[in-house]
Order: sequence, then structure tokens, then C-alpha cells
Amino acid sequence: RMPTQGTSGAACFDLYAIEDTALENGMPAKVRTGLAFEVPAGYCMVVLLFCPQTGLSVLVALILA
Repeated sequence: RMPTQGTSGAACFDLYAIEDTALENGMPAKVRTGLAFEVPAGYCMVVLLFCPQTGLSVLVALILA
């Protein structure tokens, strides 16, 4: 499933997992999205996750290298 914007004015896109994945609180996990990116040598890709609905406004950074 391709990323979507929740609203027409959204600044970010929602990503979707392509398979069920069990997540444990505070533990890293691999979650397959089916997306692929080519990152040039010397660069990395960072995905920021902001979760205001948790009540804690958690900000998580995923670094893809």
C-alpha cells in the first residue's frame, strides 16, 4: 500500500506495514513496508514518527542506512 496523507493539508505521509508484526514496548522491531529507497553514499535517511495520540507526544527517529 502506498503512503497516504491523512488530510489534504497534512505535512507528512502515513506508512503501512505489509505484514502483521508483534511490537514490544521499548524494543526495536523490523516492520516491512514494501517501500525501497536509494540513499546516496555518505548520506542516511531519517524517518520521524510523532505520536501525539499516545498522550505523551512521543517523537521517535528511525535511521535507515
